[in-house]
Amino acid sequence: SLHEDGESIVAVVRNVTDRRRAEEALLTSEIRYRTLIENIPIGVYRTSQGPPGRFLMSNPALRVMLGYESEEDFHEMDVDALYVNASERETLSKNLLKRGSLTGYEIHLQQRNGTPILASVTARSG
Repeated sequence: SLHEDGESIVAVVRNVTDRRRAEEALLTSEIRYRTLIENIPIGVYRTSQGPPGRFLMSNPALRVMLGYESEEDFHEMDVDALYVNASERETLSKNLLKRGSLTGYEIHLQQRNGTPILASVTARSG
């Protein structure tokens, strides 16, 4: 096509249908994953490595299990504070890094009010 002054217009057209479908499928998958994690009655979390450790993600079941109502309060504390003995987290971390994954690994945690609980952890590093 030409402008009134005789200049031409150059345009590039690409078919982005496949990309758009992939983006929509990814979004749908993310929504399903988040819904599963938020509603599963088992505690799920991700933490940073090393002491003292920070929660990167936790689901409501974990927070209820440990006596926390607020996600913000839960994520502000050091992960080490949940362990009856902080060295137990170090041992768990070393075993996890060495093996790559753990199944049914028992740890002693404490609820917000100080009540100890025995927890079985299944985890993988990465």
